[in-house]
Amino acid sequence: MSRRKHLLHEVADLPWWSGLILAGFAYVLLRFMVFAIFPPSPAGQGIARAVSNLAWLVTLAFVGAALVSAVRQFVRERLLDKQSGLASIRALSWQEFEQLVGEAFRRQGYQVEERGGSQPDGGVDLVLRKAGTKSVVQCKRWRSTQVGVNLVRELYGVMTAEGADEAIVVSSGKYTKHAREFSEGKPIRLIDGQALLSMIREEMNGDRPH
Repeated sequence: MSRRKHLLHEVADLPWWSGLILAGFAYVLLRFMVFAIFPPSPAGQGIARAVSNLAWLVTLAFVGAALVSAVRQFVRERLLDKQSGLASIRALSWQEFEQLVGEAFRRQGYQVEERGGSQPDGGVDLVLRKAGTKSVVQCKRWRSTQVGVNLVRELYGVMTAEGADEAIVVSSGKYTKHAREFSEGKPIRLIDGQALLSMIREEMNGDRPH
């Protein structure tokens, strides 16, 4: 199951410009339109004035979330653009590896929801949405160990439970023969280190077909 997020956390996950649009809308709504929402009675308009006085506070909160989003975007873009090969990818921390994978998919036009981090993620690090489809992603930043069939099988089960259309495992290493055999004929994508590097280089060079 996905973890519930605070509204501002949700806004920080959106593109930074979305946060600014929401900030402007919140200010107009709370500063001016609120008086038409509450009853025209003295009590109702008193509440409206109290809410109106909070307009700047709420607006600044949305602007702050937009700033967080902008900083995250900058960090992710730099993280992807500075990769030089498998060695640099495998030198990343697991958090950076998840961010790198998310940015690579984001540049392919996916909407990316990050579920990883220090909290339990139910076997899902990223959720991708594009053209009405939903994909669940697990990221494994392993330098030498091969990803086995058990992990792939577990993510396939999570895919079913999530109602997703596809399961994707992204590893900085490789996959065992049994893992590849299990994925055959199923909506499972296994992206190894070399394939990930190729995907990153396509995004860096703008070579991806549109």
